[in-house]
Amino acid sequence: MERRITVIHLVPILTTIILAALLAPTFISSKTISEIESPFSEKPGLHDILYNATIFCLLVLIGATSMYILTKKRKIGLLKLMFRSVIFMILLSIVQVYIALMWETLGIIPVYTDILELMLHLTLAGIMFTVLMSSENELLNMLIIVLYGVTFGLIFSVMLPIWSIVVIVMMLSVYDLYSVFKGPLKALIDTFIGEGCKSGGSGTTLLDELLKGLIIRFRGIRLGSGDILFYSLLVGSTYRLEPYSPVYTLASGIGILLGSFITLKALERRRAMPALPLPALLSLVFVGLSYLLINL
Repeated sequence: MERRITVIHLVPILTTIILAALLAPTFISSKTISEIESPFSEKPGLHDILYNATIFCLLVLIGATSMYILTKKRKIGLLKLMFRSVIFMILLSIVQVYIALMWETLGIIPVYTDILELMLHLTLAGIMFTVLMSSENELLNMLIIVLYGVTFGLIFSVMLPIWSIVVIVMMLSVYDLYSVFKGPLKALIDTFIGEGCKSGGSGTTLLDELLKGLIIRFRGIRLGSGDILFYSLLVGSTYRLEPYSPVYTLASGIGILLGSFITLKALERRRAMPALPLPALLSLVFVGLSYLLINL
């Protein structure tokens, strides 16, 4: 069935851009965020850029390879367990981040013990996880996934130098093309479409259940949390440009929205499209042009 894409389908992307733009100044100026241990180099040299890109891509490769192997071996139960575990750890991490940011903003040193702190974090993460796994409300699920995607995107925007971000985004855009058309994501889609045909059900429904909490379902389209992360990484990185201008953030957001709309329009004819390459390319180009125009 042919899908009709309209501007309303940009709501998850627009929400991501707005939230990232609002939170980025807090993350960049936060002592809590800057003190998070990172395997990345903060230096701007070519060697450091290549090192950061290699580390980031290795992390993605490990996850993608695990997914590909489990998919090919039809280990759906293990795949589901892996995804659910990752989601819970992500939610636990963002609870810890926002509670730490709250105490930092208020200038308060918490007086509860480590055990009570852990129990609080686990309880809040458990509530979010339960809501995400059980709720069929598209808007609520979208907001939770956008929140954790933006959070990690902004953390990486603090950890990584500008040129490392540019190289990583370009490399992952190429990988996204491969993953959707030839690689792990295509294998996952093909496997579940096949399973759906064998069982007389819907492969899309089976895939949605497996990826619940990792993808946004909104008015018939699906958007991965990884795309949310990179959109917010691009938006957040504009605050690192010196001297900063709001024009850079606006240019990045416009590039992401335009690229996303063109990509989504292609879904009217195709089953799946990579959501990162075109939005990332236009974001980088628009930010680069605006930077040159302002600083020439």
